[in-house]
Amino acid sequence: MQDFRSTILHITPSYALYFATFLESKGIDPRKDLAIKSAYVGAEPYTELTRKKIEEGLGINVYNCYGLSEMNGPGVGFECQEKHGLHIWEDNYILEIVDPKTGEPLPDGERGELVLTTLCREAMPIIRYRTHVLFFLQGGSCGSNTGH
Repeated sequence: MQDFRSTILHITPSYALYFATFLESKGIDPRKDLAIKSAYVGAEPYTELTRKKIEEGLGINVYNCYGLSEMNGPGVGFECQEKHGLHIWEDNYILEIVDPKTGEPLPDGERGELVLTTLCREAMPIIRYRTHVLFFLQGGSCGSNTGH
């Protein structure tokens, strides 16, 4: 990272915490010795306290990402600088929010199960994949849908 002057991390929150501790143990100050500006963290649950610890430990902004290996790994949605929900890649996925019991569509703003359909997978498209994740859609201040 020092040689290549990496500026972005895409990392699990638990490993980001470990990485901050590792750098400290080696006498590396990420604010001075590395070029990292921000990190996208995901693949496991974490709290706002964990986000704050990572930000403080590495001296960077930390943003949430959401993905599923069934949908080609991370990359379904990411937070922007507002840190108020996820921006979904609507050019790659059709999103639906459905009632988890009935499968019936729910209106924007109502919490339900996230259902995804891929738009760009050719060899194995996935249609109406039920994620079993509770989500809701709302209009965002950035001009696109955000999910929580």
